[in-house]
Amino acid sequence: MADLEKLVRLLLHGFPIYKSFVESSRKNYVLNAEYYSKDDIRYVFTGSFREGYPDILLSDTDLIVIPHPSTENWSLETQSKVFQIVNEAPAHVKLIIPSGYRQRFKEKYPEISTFLGLLEAEQDCCFVSAEIARKLNERDFLHEFMAESKPSAKWTAPLVGAESKISVSYTFRSPSKVDDKGIYRGIEADRVLAIECTGWPTNANEWKIRQPRNWPSAVVVENITSNGFMIVPKPSDLSGDTRKEWRFSFSNPEAELFKCFTEEQSKVYYLLRSLYARYFKEKLRGVVTSYHFKTVMFWTLEEEDPSIWCEESTLNLSLRVLKKLLRFIQDGFCPHFFIRNHNLCYKTSKTALEGAATEIAVVFQDPSVVFDKVVNCQVLGLMLRLKLLNVDVEGRLERKITGHASFIHLKAPRDVELKCVSETLEDCAISIEAPADEVPFLFEVYIAALLQGHQFAFTMGKSESELSMIKETSVEEDFFKMNVAHMNQSFLLWLQLGKIAVDLTTKETNDKLFSFFCKFYRFVRRQNGPLNKEEKETMDIFEDVCRTSGAFLATVNFDAKNISYQQLHELVCDLLPVDANITQSPCDIFLTLFILTGATCKMAKSFLE
Repeated sequence: MADLEKLVRLLLHGFPIYKSFVESSRKNYVLNAEYYSKDDIRYVFTGSFREGYPDILLSDTDLIVIPHPSTENWSLETQSKVFQIVNEAPAHVKLIIPSGYRQRFKEKYPEISTFLGLLEAEQDCCFVSAEIARKLNERDFLHEFMAESKPSAKWTAPLVGAESKISVSYTFRSPSKVDDKGIYRGIEADRVLAIECTGWPTNANEWKIRQPRNWPSAVVVENITSNGFMIVPKPSDLSGDTRKEWRFSFSNPEAELFKCFTEEQSKVYYLLRSLYARYFKEKLRGVVTSYHFKTVMFWTLEEEDPSIWCEESTLNLSLRVLKKLLRFIQDGFCPHFFIRNHNLCYKTSKTALEGAATEIAVVFQDPSVVFDKVVNCQVLGLMLRLKLLNVDVEGRLERKITGHASFIHLKAPRDVELKCVSETLEDCAISIEAPADEVPFLFEVYIAALLQGHQFAFTMGKSESELSMIKETSVEEDFFKMNVAHMNQSFLLWLQLGKIAVDLTTKETNDKLFSFFCKFYRFVRRQNGPLNKEEKETMDIFEDVCRTSGAFLATVNFDAKNISYQQLHELVCDLLPVDANITQSPCDIFLTLFILTGATCKMAKSFLE
């Protein structure tokens, strides 16, 4: 259990920065959606970024498009006359227009009836066509990028993983464009057409009055059920009527529910999303999706006493939610949170569900094995380890840009980006200088880069014959004997030197140390196999830099607070060639700083032995 708790603690190290970055991006998406909305069309930003838990930080944008929102909002009267619930799938509805109401409907909703041409006649029946709506959505999106694959299968389906070929959304990707930093700057967006409705679906009325209820509050329930809902052109696939069937969309209510999460509840869900994204997603192959995880989290919040949600119980509560999901899958019935008689497993075969239940049950046999796959040298759940501080900088940058009066036209200037890097370096330095029991576990989070730097230092000055005798296990064993506090002090040294270099670059000074950071970053990213002449020169400079900084650290016996960083900066710069400032994202220097940390700490230890 101790190992499992250590993995969970490590997994949660990146959570605050992850949430900060997501909130910054969410604000950016919302502002963009508002900016492009006009009188005749409104864009509603939705999806995992709006909810606050994307599986990947460079995810696409999800948009709901509402045509003529001020005039085409469906009234309660219209809903009562037109909605026909699909009995087999109560979250779906057919939009059948009675003959006596047809003319009135056309007058009330000319955009849907005439301009968009969604009305379709079939014998004596007139309906709002979901099929035409999907084709409309395709008009200004490239057909070859249409997102069609939606795994599902009926209980009676003989094959596991049968796929529906009807997608509610279409994905647009702009032509690839790489900027001068080598970063992809294309646009990717999923768009779905929706009809907006007043009030709350009558077949979801049970949720309004559901008792007992521990969550959310009555005020939140009233707010959600008063703000309307949407329907999107997604059929159930059960009746085979792909032309008439639409689906209720609860994306807005769900986003509001996520706003009610406490810090402890957010951490529980973050663990679950990490498990899903890094472990279950590949194994479950769409039989159980992130929507199932989200739904079960909502049910747990509603049913459990609020007092159980505390920091000490994060792991146990995550497993508790997972057990509830397992029971739902074993029963073959996962109730929709807002329409509880709608089964989210209704399209999935019994065989597929049994396979999914088996995969989920594996977690309870030995949770540490599963969590070990979620936390590895490259990844901390939903965060790349070596991108953690980069994401912090990008979040700060996002907030600065979106706070600008004309943010939509503002290209991130380099000085703003450099300032954000400097702020992050300073914050990290402050945290390192905190009391010992508050020092973050940077040793654990950035272990791969620290080990790489230690390995460089371990082999420096050795002949070819000596190198051939070194076993990889010997290097790792030596590395894990290093003192964590010493490693943190070495990192503090490089945080301070890095801040000096960044601040000088902000002042348009061609700082040689900052240029070296950029050059060494490129070397690390490209280095593969034997070193060429230029790479050997780079490694020689790296050795000199680490030897000098290591000597300083040894002199003060790993008390980096007593170092004169300005003096050390000057000494290090004397070792460096006069290189032109390399055009590169300043965020990239963090990888270099951690490699330098590992090497400097090893050097300092060698001086003291």
